[in-house]
Amino acid sequence: MRETRVREYAGTRTCTVGMRDRAVAAGRVVSDYGPWTDVALPGLDLPPQGWKIHVSARPVTLLATVDRVLPLLLRTPCRFKFARTTEVMRELNSHHNRPGAVGKGVTVYTRPDDFADLAEKLAAELVGMEGPNIPSDRRLRPDSPVHYRYAPFAGAYGIDGNGDFQLVLHDGEGRERPGAADGRYQAPDWLPDPFTGRPPAPAGGDPGPVLLGGRFLVPGAIAHTAVGGVYRGTDRESGTGVVVKERRAYTGEEADGSRDARHRLRGEAAVLRRLEDVAGVPRVVDHFRHGADEFLVTTDVGPRDLRTDVAENGTYTTAGRDLARLGRDLLGLLDAVHGRGVLVRDLAPKNIVLAADGTPFLVDFEISHLEGDQVHGWTPGYSSPAQELGEPACAEDDLYSLGATLLYAVTGIDPAARSTAAVPDDGRARTALAALEGGVPPCARAVPGLMSPDPAERRAAADLLRSGADHPPLRADPRYTVTRASLPSLVANALEQTRGVARDLLAGRGGSPGGRPSPTNLYRGSAGVGMELLRQGDPESLGLARALAHWTTGFLALRRQLPGLQDGEAGTALFLATAARELDEPVLFEAVRGLARTAPESVTGTDHSSGLAGIGLAQLQLWRLCGDDSRLALARSCAERLVAPSPAEGLRSSPPDPRDHDEVTTRLGFSHGVAGVAHFLLCLEAAAGDTDAGAEAAACLDVLAGLVPGLVAAAAAPEARPMVASFCQGLTGIGGVLLRAGAVWDEPRYTELAATAAARCRAHAPKMQVACQCCGLAGVGEFLLDTADLTGGSAPRDAALDVAGLVLVRSAGTPEAPVLLDHTREPGGGWATGASGVLSFLRRLDRGGPRDWLGDELLDARP
Repeated sequence: MRETRVREYAGTRTCTVGMRDRAVAAGRVVSDYGPWTDVALPGLDLPPQGWKIHVSARPVTLLATVDRVLPLLLRTPCRFKFARTTEVMRELNSHHNRPGAVGKGVTVYTRPDDFADLAEKLAAELVGMEGPNIPSDRRLRPDSPVHYRYAPFAGAYGIDGNGDFQLVLHDGEGRERPGAADGRYQAPDWLPDPFTGRPPAPAGGDPGPVLLGGRFLVPGAIAHTAVGGVYRGTDRESGTGVVVKERRAYTGEEADGSRDARHRLRGEAAVLRRLEDVAGVPRVVDHFRHGADEFLVTTDVGPRDLRTDVAENGTYTTAGRDLARLGRDLLGLLDAVHGRGVLVRDLAPKNIVLAADGTPFLVDFEISHLEGDQVHGWTPGYSSPAQELGEPACAEDDLYSLGATLLYAVTGIDPAARSTAAVPDDGRARTALAALEGGVPPCARAVPGLMSPDPAERRAAADLLRSGADHPPLRADPRYTVTRASLPSLVANALEQTRGVARDLLAGRGGSPGGRPSPTNLYRGSAGVGMELLRQGDPESLGLARALAHWTTGFLALRRQLPGLQDGEAGTALFLATAARELDEPVLFEAVRGLARTAPESVTGTDHSSGLAGIGLAQLQLWRLCGDDSRLALARSCAERLVAPSPAEGLRSSPPDPRDHDEVTTRLGFSHGVAGVAHFLLCLEAAAGDTDAGAEAAACLDVLAGLVPGLVAAAAAPEARPMVASFCQGLTGIGGVLLRAGAVWDEPRYTELAATAAARCRAHAPKMQVACQCCGLAGVGEFLLDTADLTGGSAPRDAALDVAGLVLVRSAGTPEAPVLLDHTREPGGGWATGASGVLSFLRRLDRGGPRDWLGDELLDARP
């Protein structure tokens, strides 16, 4: 589930003292949370979903809009919220946001009988007020910024096909339907429109192409963004392909309303006209206005950008992938563009389109600099620190972006985003390249110079690149090398960040897991964070873990959770039971007694993350922690349902292609495939002597063992995705099951295959983007530590130390004060995706000990 990140609460406050007093006098409760001011009516009984009113606003109209609608809202039984400050409103309407949130200055939740009357009165009151169109909603009338859509009133969440949370509605028959707002209006197909009374159009029909500007036939969008779409189409006059970029009125505005996204589109048109004679740049075909929105039409230079090229074909480190040519061609383009008085300002893989023969084209000049008209903007990780800070534009900024782009082409990873600190690359680039060892083309040695904090060094590196001369050799920055001596300091930094996440969670601060649909779960909620704090053992961490445990029991009393191990009550119960034992808190054992008792027959999924395998594994661990035999009965019931269709037989009859990553993920991987099932069955056989579970585990492991050589080969291929080595989807999770089975059953073949998988995961680690447990470096590091523990070898532990250095390279901040980033490349603390899970790996690397959550203690309990 993608979240809206609105971090700025600066600007003029919307709710004045007088406004607050009026609301309180009308019997309302006014509170601020995150970016919103909420006005609630105690005792109001609202349905869980219904027709919701949104009033669009701009930063410069927000205060007047709220002032005009307030009397109506206070006279009507409803709950409403509005943007807390004018800066929040600017962020909501900016290109940083998702399309479904744009414009929503005021949101109103009302009873069904009051909805239509209130919406019409609000629209009449706001005639003439300006605000961006809200693409997820239907506008009530064209001269007023009032919109509506059918949506959840309270958060109701389901699990999508990837195991992620998604906001849901329930139709007339109780079935789940997607409930999140996106870039287009979707009427509920089981209800008539509340104003026209007409039933919605039949779902699933192809709306067909759209004619824009009376000339350009557009079948669909390349991308939908908060400020407008990008479309590929055909020019009916010439028959040639075109790209149409839309920019919506009042989106992406400056704080004073002087310029918006349309202004940047006009700037792009001016830049492209200046560059008409530069090969490698699209040509302007048309620039027109439709209503208040504007459209720029350019020639279509191709569908494949550099990001897609690397994802599909691998990095520029193998034969046929000529990094030197790419670097020279891009530098030649920059030289030509600079020669026309233009600074690109947004050179990044997403904006480099490759022709069939590999020739690069530059696209997207919206924030380019042309003769004094500087637009402030940047792409995190690809723009220089000076550009992020809004300093005057210079050609050396583009050279920095060229270096970052070539770094991506070689490694397949994005440079760390450091927008909050504006820390220059101070050794990360050359350390990341040096980690590739012999797989680095000589041209890649230009990257550290191009990304230097010193503009003069960037110019010198560019001169060497133009001439084809040798660049200085690559040497890893020793500050990014983790040693036994430096490891405790890295652990301490990760611990303090994890403690901060716990404090935010307890305080309900914005951005904490408390604002998410299941804030008590293992995946990124209190269970995962709290369990790691328990393992730290120091008084401060134990105090926070105790507070999180009691906070969790209170939260569960208010909102029940999904049943799964990663995303629901099973993992939460396991944390509480562990806390009860470690902290000697009998009241927590009482809280666990009624938790996680979902009937296995009501669970449709079989996987480790959300389904029966994970739930069964949690029940086994709860049985050992609580001495409750009913937990063992639940675990056995889960196993019976897993064994009945024989997952091993399904794989034998239709084996997956090891080169098909999607098949590997869903059919073999630990989180969503048979590896997680086999692990649970192995634990059940070891802990309780269940022979049926053991037989199916053996059958599954036999199939996995036969596929591992193919998986290792696929992971070594140039086009291998970063996730092939991950815990959730790839070799780390699959190899870990074989490793444990080899130890429990004294099966050397499994142990040897696991060691081979571990070596391949270590080799692949430099190309992994994120540091986290689930899909990143920490998961690989844990696998290497497991391999060292179960084989007695020192090499895997040394390799895990190298992986810790890669974690440091992926961090923000400085090597002395790193800030660990989550899977969104923002600071975050969830166990599966952020700092607390990375801390688990670093703690084990520093102090040893078993892994949490996998039930390794059960494998030592064979009856």
